[in-house]
Amino acid sequence: MLIYCLMSGETPFASPGDDELRIYRRIVSRTLAFPPHFSPAARDLLERLLQHEPANRLGGQGPASLRALKRHPWFAAMNWDALLEHRCGWLGGWEGVCRGGV
Repeated sequence: MLIYCLMSGETPFASPGDDELRIYRRIVSRTLAFPPHFSPAARDLLERLLQHEPANRLGGQGPASLRALKRHPWFAAMNWDALLEHRCGWLGGWEGVCRGGV
C-alpha cells in the first residue's frame, strides 16, 4: 500500500469524498483503480502485492519469493547491493535511484 500511496498521494481503495463504509466495501471486494500515470509494471506489482491471502502475495513466502519480488520489472532500475551498502541517493526520480550509488 505504501508504494501506491507514494505514487498517487491516495490510498489504494479510497477516492476523494469517500466515507469509511465505501472504502471498506472496496477493500472487501478488492476493487482497485489505478491512476492513468501508473505504468503496467507498477500495476502488476501492486496487484501482486495487494492479494487478500498473504500466501499469494509476491515476496510473502520466504527467500525464493523475496528474490522474485526483487526481480519484478518495476524494480529493474534498483541496485540492491548499493541499497544494502547504503550507497543510494535520490537522483531525480525512481529510475535513477540506486543505479550505482552516489
